[in-house]
Formats: sequence, C-alpha cells, structure tokens
Amino acid sequence: MSAAEPGALASAMLAAAVAGRADPARFGRGRSYVRDGAVVDLSVAPGELVGSVLGSRSSPYQVSVRVPRLPVEDTDGDGTAVGVLNHLVPQPRDLRSDCSCPDDADPCKHAVAVLLAFAQQVAIHPRLLATWRGG
Repeated sequence: MSAAEPGALASAMLAAAVAGRADPARFGRGRSYVRDGAVVDLSVAPGELVGSVLGSRSSPYQVSVRVPRLPVEDTDGDGTAVGVLNHLVPQPRDLRSDCSCPDDADPCKHAVAVLLAFAQQVAIHPRLLATWRGG
C-alpha cells in the first residue's frame, strides 16, 4: 500500500460522512463551492474545523464544524495507518456545524464546502484527521 492510499481512503470516507449528513441539494452546492475555490480559509484544531467560504454576500461566511474528540492511538508513528484513520473518520451523526449564513440547516452548503475542502486536504495530509479528532 502506498503512503497516499490511507489518506485517499480517509478523504473518501469523510466525504461519504458529509453526504450522509447533508441533503443532496446542499451537498451538491457545497461541492460546487469547493470546485470553484470559494473556501478561502481553513484551519483545524482538536475537535473543531473552522473555515471561510465566499458566498452571495461581500464578506465570507464563517463556518465551524465540531466533532467529538477521541483518544488518538497512533500505531505507526505518523497517524496514517488505515485502521487508525478508519477509527478517526466521524460518523455523519458526529458532525455539528455553525455558519454565519441565514440557513439554519446542519450542515448548510457552506459547512459542506468546508468539510469537503478539508477532506481534500486529508487526502494529502492524513495526519490532519488525527489533529481534528484529538490532537
């Protein structure tokens, strides 16, 4: 297995979790935001993912996505073992988001965009998932 495969698997699993949480229209719009480069800022901390998304107003929408923190058991030293990553990918029910937009859906299309942009980053840097879930 190449080093990129665990990150790609975790990325796909995270995108699937987002799809399981969002309605199809919001998921599709969030995916379009990512494709169009509308996610302009993304940061990860233990238990929280924060991002900014360009939308219909002049200033970006501010998004926060929280997940329960977990003990991170790093069996291979870098947080990329497939079993470790599978354990760290949240279930759809674990995702909780807040956004400065007027849509009260959880998740709104901006939160979907932040999560999908994060999933792309996880494909490249799988350790980000361990950071998000526990540090």
